[in-house]
Amino acid sequence: MARNAERHLAGLSGLLYLARGFEVGGGRAGRGAFYWYMSLLDDEVTRPVSSPRALAERYAARLDGTIRGIVDATPDEDLRFDELRDRRPMTTWGRGPVTLLGDAAHPMLPHAGQGAAQALEDAVALGLVLRSPASVEGALRRYERVRSARSGAFVALSRRIAKTTTTRSPLVRWLRGAAIRALPMRPMAALAASRAVRDPHRELR
Repeated sequence: MARNAERHLAGLSGLLYLARGFEVGGGRAGRGAFYWYMSLLDDEVTRPVSSPRALAERYAARLDGTIRGIVDATPDEDLRFDELRDRRPMTTWGRGPVTLLGDAAHPMLPHAGQGAAQALEDAVALGLVLRSPASVEGALRRYERVRSARSGAFVALSRRIAKTTTTRSPLVRWLRGAAIRALPMRPMAALAASRAVRDPHRELR
């Protein structure tokens, strides 16, 4: 989290840099505060990472003064290095009166912005299936069937987004840039809203 970053933002509420093999993005988190992240391909990182700041500064140096200023305005204690991992969606989440939810059931890359949201949806779905006096085991299998289909779609989506935003491929980068220039933000937002699922748990009610 950058502190006292107002002078670097020039009125921006958010930003996203899509560079060759890495991305940087973020948004305002209060007056003068700016939450940001940097996503790198695994083979770009030399281990062990002893200094998240040195790593961030190395890649920020390839971009403009805005992100360099934001990195400089971030205290050392607010910088961390995390390795991102996911796995193929599991076909079975539980057995008998036991099941999984959240990252234990469907870890996903953060690029779709759905990790915490899907865990919350799991909790809602569990509440729905367990409110009836029917068999607990049967209720949990219904929960797993509905939730594995929905969360699995976001696991796949987050991978596709990551492959697009952190690619080194000249062709994918060209297509990405062309798509961004051709599709203004408002129509893109309207398209996303039109595809939103209003009630992902209709069949559990």
